[in-house]
Amino acid sequence: MASSLRLTLLLALLVGCGGGKGKGKTDTSPDPKPDPTKPASATAVLHLSLEMQALDTKPPTTQVEIVETNETGANERHAIGTFEGECKDATQNVRTTDPEVFLAFHCTPFEGQRGVLVHVMHRRSQLVLLRAWLGSSKPTFDEFDQIGELPPFPMGVPLRTDFDK
Repeated sequence: MASSLRLTLLLALLVGCGGGKGKGKTDTSPDPKPDPTKPASATAVLHLSLEMQALDTKPPTTQVEIVETNETGANERHAIGTFEGECKDATQNVRTTDPEVFLAFHCTPFEGQRGVLVHVMHRRSQLVLLRAWLGSSKPTFDEFDQIGELPPFPMGVPLRTDFDK
């Protein structure tokens, strides 16, 4: 009798607790980051922009990040790196001759440093970073080396910049 009473109480306790999410339960866990392998909602859009901050170093350097803003206005930053010299957004100029470039920046040299041009290209669901050292002429595609990539974006989410219509 005592064991059947224990079993009944145990079953009642399990049924009463629901064993997980049920009616009246509120999930307070944070929303997970979108899965890049699953299609996103039709209203999702990611806006990407470059942010550059001059650092007080000798020789002068600039820290470059891509800022990702989603449709709710939430921001996520992706560090690109620290580059010698002063860096400026070159997206508009580069896109006039190479529309496949998503974002671009150019860092001008100081005191004998080599300048650098970085293109951010959209390949599949990922952005890759390509770098070319600047000389006396505009670099050709063969002169760019891949220096990194950003985490994948959710499939089907359009990426926009300030230069997109």
